[in-house]
Amino acid sequence: MIGTHSLTMNQKRVIVGLCLYPIDSDYEIARKLSVKRSTFSTIKKELISSLAIRPVNIPNFLSLKAEVIALESFHLNPVILARLMNNQPSSLQERIQHFPSIVSSIIDTHGGFSLLISKSLTDVTLAHKTLAGFCYESGLSDPHNFHLYTGPATEQGVLNFMEYGKQLASVWGILIEEKHSTSPLLCSSEDVIDQISPVGWKIFNNLINYPSKSIIELAEIVGKPRNTISRWVQFFLRNELYFTRYMPNLVMLGMKIQVAYFISIRGLNDKDRKRLIESVQYNMHPFNLFISHREIVINSVSKDYSSFRKDENAFIKTIRNTTNTPNQIKDKIVTSTGNLSFVKDFHRSLNPLLEYLKASERYNLKPFNKNTVIKNSI
Repeated sequence: MIGTHSLTMNQKRVIVGLCLYPIDSDYEIARKLSVKRSTFSTIKKELISSLAIRPVNIPNFLSLKAEVIALESFHLNPVILARLMNNQPSSLQERIQHFPSIVSSIIDTHGGFSLLISKSLTDVTLAHKTLAGFCYESGLSDPHNFHLYTGPATEQGVLNFMEYGKQLASVWGILIEEKHSTSPLLCSSEDVIDQISPVGWKIFNNLINYPSKSIIELAEIVGKPRNTISRWVQFFLRNELYFTRYMPNLVMLGMKIQVAYFISIRGLNDKDRKRLIESVQYNMHPFNLFISHREIVINSVSKDYSSFRKDENAFIKTIRNTTNTPNQIKDKIVTSTGNLSFVKDFHRSLNPLLEYLKASERYNLKPFNKNTVIKNSI
């Protein structure tokens, strides 16, 4: 049984290996970790069955023509938030569930943040105004307690996305070779999407829904021959249409703090920007790292508050040494993993996101209507 404080070093190494090399075979990962194949496979099965970690197939939003990636932080009134969250589903949850571009939203007792992947800045703005307006009207928050980052959904704008391997290795003191890292997101050619038939999309949807299913199991679900499934899966992989990540259960792994930083890089020259980004990647290993011409967004985790303060002080020193400027943190939101409510679960949001992104015409995203029935609310 996997417990919060009972992870062995081999279990930690297997978790790091799965996060670093999500598409490699058990044999290849075990070899890279210098762990016996049988030991690796046993531990992997135990970790997945106990929900300490899970594989997720993510539609490559770069190839599916998303234009904007956004992260919004919000600081909330804890008393009013507690009262709202006692209703199922709450008014806040209903509004977050309404927007398919919001793929993840977490809240603790005093605030949280939402991740958005969108086809347009207009859609991001509509979601932001809906949530900020509701929070202001209900007394949950003031407008100045929201911070919205918007950046390009491109290879240059999304440097890390749900990449926990290096961060967990750093927290646990596990040495890894720098060259062994998750592959960067790449964008496929323009005409690939048009080559996908209705059968291909059905297979793709089920790949996203059931990341652990084998080709045989997918063939049974879709009702098509195995060679058809295999051919389409190879097509999707070859054209970078989805990528695999292993998502850790941070609470079970003993990570107590999750933080989002919003760092201004406005006014920095190209050399200082490059130095800052390289320093962040090398020293912090954030699991999310987004960059625009104005700002950098970082998501990271710490095992406890003491470690968080130590990491943050080192981070602030890095910013000063790298840019020769004062502290440029515009906003941050610190959440306790033990108090988190997952208002919108990342994996469950992927198929609505896929339908939103692959629509041939601009998605007709309507303003929230409180009389609309919201399905699958958490």
